[in-house]
Amino acid sequence: MKYIWLPMTAALMTSFTVSAQETSSPQLSSEQVIADKEMSHDDVTQLYKDLDYDQVKTASDQCHNSNRKQGVNSIGCELDTDRDGVFDHNDQCPDTPSNRPVNFLGCAADSDDDGVIDPNDKCPLTPLGTLVDAQGCKIDNDLDKDGVMNSDDQCPNTPAGSKVNHNGCIPEAIALANIVFDTGSYEIRDDQVDFLQQDIKALKDLETEEVLLITGHTDAIGKESDNMTLSWNRASSVKKYLVSESSLFEASRIYLLGAGESQPIASNTSVNGRQQNRRIHLEVMPSNQLPENAQLVLP
Repeated sequence: MKYIWLPMTAALMTSFTVSAQETSSPQLSSEQVIADKEMSHDDVTQLYKDLDYDQVKTASDQCHNSNRKQGVNSIGCELDTDRDGVFDHNDQCPDTPSNRPVNFLGCAADSDDDGVIDPNDKCPLTPLGTLVDAQGCKIDNDLDKDGVMNSDDQCPNTPAGSKVNHNGCIPEAIALANIVFDTGSYEIRDDQVDFLQQDIKALKDLETEEVLLITGHTDAIGKESDNMTLSWNRASSVKKYLVSESSLFEASRIYLLGAGESQPIASNTSVNGRQQNRRIHLEVMPSNQLPENAQLVLP
């Protein structure tokens, strides 16, 4: 036993000696080295070749905390392709022309917040909330200066100084609507709605004690009694349209009247004449001037 043990002990001792010799100058971890204030510049450079792992040696890296997922340039800084001061990964406008001021998103600034960037803005000090055109200048919302905005103005070229109604038109007490009805029908056809709207747009706004009278007329084709009924129904259809499609006329201030074929304005012997006679007459008048047989509803 003694003869065998001694060589094993010697072998172990020999192994220990080699290990001790091999580790006499141990490789220290980064944390250990940081505490070693006696390390030379070369030792530090060797240990910390690339602190932020951006493939640029620390000695040449001017941006030591680069995002690992972003590309960097030759000095270790994140890329800014258009050189506007905003890194590419944050840049919402990556092709901004050089030397153009940008905001934090890398886009050309819009100093007055009107939706037009400063380089294209011909009116850079537009007050906040002002509607502007493509050049950043205030849109004139009332071109004819009649007090009615362009979007609501049915008569956009009213002469300066004219008194207008809610549609921007010079108010009229009377409007004549020659809309087309199907033969024997009183329903307002879809293709006639725009014409009716155009015919009534100039009606003056109702003042106190004023009402709107709608009178229906027909041509002389058919029985007189049937035409009288038809004229009342046509007047009623126009009233229903005004009440349902416009808040400008209250139903209680719109009166009906049927005139049948009794008041032609053209000859009933021609197609054109008969068309002129099939009409709707609208008139704003004081309530005390209404015809005796005018009604709020069909008789």
